Amino acid sequence: ENAQKAAGHDLNGLMNYHNCQTNICYPLMVLIDYRGFRLVALAILPIDSTTIVHGSPNAGLTVHSSDPEMNECIKVCSNKLKTKGHYVGRTQKTFIYGPGDLEGHRGRDGRLYLLDFARYMPPEPPTGEKGSILYKLLRPELVAKSGIPLSPDAFSGIGIHDAEIHNKEIEIFFKEYLVEGAVPKLACDMDSMDEGKLVFKELMGIVHGQGVNIRWIGLVRTKSEKEQVRNLLLKEMIARSIKSEIRSLHRQEMKRSGVPAEQPYIRISTNYLNNLFWKRDEISWKILIDTISRKFPQCGEISVEECLKMDHKGHVGQNYS
Repeated sequence: ENAQKAAGHDLNGLMNYHNCQTNICYPLMVLIDYRGFRLVALAILPIDSTTIVHGSPNAGLTVHSSDPEMNECIKVCSNKLKTKGHYVGRTQKTFIYGPGDLEGHRGRDGRLYLLDFARYMPPEPPTGEKGSILYKLLRPELVAKSGIPLSPDAFSGIGIHDAEIHNKEIEIFFKEYLVEGAVPKLACDMDSMDEGKLVFKELMGIVHGQGVNIRWIGLVRTKSEKEQVRNLLLKEMIARSIKSEIRSLHRQEMKRSGVPAEQPYIRISTNYLNNLFWKRDEISWKILIDTISRKFPQCGEISVEECLKMDHKGHVGQNYS
């Protein structure tokens, strides 16, 4: 699941860099979700191990910064995205813009190419989860509000130089701008919205527009004083957690049987949903609530009774599709 999030960041990073409008060329990319797995399909580029001119292909052991045009283009992108130039490298010290593993190439056709965008934004301060800096990134809408540029290599092995400074900046920013700033403001704004705007199809835009990651809507819910807002956010958490659980079951079946037929996966999904919404099985709901608590930090107390009394028609289907 976390690897799927990292793949999503790769595509989002590509789009954000592309929107900066420089002379860099970008590969066609598409994400394919299949049987609980996510595949990243990428166009073949005219590059190889000898064409790299920026970044590190080996986690900081070797860092390239040899092409002035590429360096300037990435600097332009970094300035627009509010990420800072910084020193990287495990065995050397090289000043670059962008994450250290963002690869820039001078292609065999003479054009500039960029790839590996998964860490294009600074990470949230780690909380003990393995590899969280790879998939728990700050939203670009939030980073844009920062008074100072932030390092995308904070808390990472590739960004060991001046790490204490970079890490502290993000810790302060995360606390002041997200936890104490954007989250309570989002709850207040949603509480004051017209009921017609508080619908599923508008929710992601509302949350992301404030620079808040969807994983923090549980905390937003605890700050809200309006029942409709709290119910909408709980429904969203339930729907996303159901999707996560079904994907996990699909992966298990795929690993177990490797059967390409659709029927086993339809049966798994149907049985799972029937246990929740037809049989109203309490154990199934308790397991789902545990998943919600894991996926949405600081979401507060959630009871089985609270979940069962809601009307989930349409919401789960729209989210899962």
